[in-house]
Amino acid sequence: MTLLAKTFAALCCCGLFVSAFAATEDSVITITVEDSVQISKLDDNFVGIFTATDTLAGISYSWEWLCVFSSTGSYDLQIISQNGGASLNLQSSGGDSMNYTMYTYIAQNGTNGFDYVGTDTTINRTGLPGSLDLNCDDGQSLNAHNLFFAPVVNGASFNAAPPGIYTDLLTLIVSPQ
Repeated sequence: MTLLAKTFAALCCCGLFVSAFAATEDSVITITVEDSVQISKLDDNFVGIFTATDTLAGISYSWEWLCVFSSTGSYDLQIISQNGGASLNLQSSGGDSMNYTMYTYIAQNGTNGFDYVGTDTTINRTGLPGSLDLNCDDGQSLNAHNLFFAPVVNGASFNAAPPGIYTDLLTLIVSPQ
């Protein structure tokens, strides 16, 4: 075997031989961009401090102002009460409860008004208008907020409750539509 044949055989065995013919390979590059949503500007909601001798003639509430961004321009909302039960209720550490009503208000893209008023422990709303701006600073929302909710306690429920600190934990879930 000649030196050239030995060199060619060695290069082929080691995979170092480069063909004189052109070789082609394709590579598919894929980027997936999912629809996205984000809730921001959410704080704990504090309805009020009252003394044991206070009575409530009407209602007590505190609005929570939020921003909901949606890359699709709309979203679905689910609000779930930790306390559960037949209707929304605040519970004390002593096991006492105080019923309340949830109000939600939408302000985006000319859709302004109450979206939900009720006492369901799981609230499902679909097709709500979301902001296309992460901070709701798009000129289409109300003071850079587009979802508002308020727990509303009425006098009858408040006045019947013994002293205590009453709480509920609400979980808000948004998903793009």
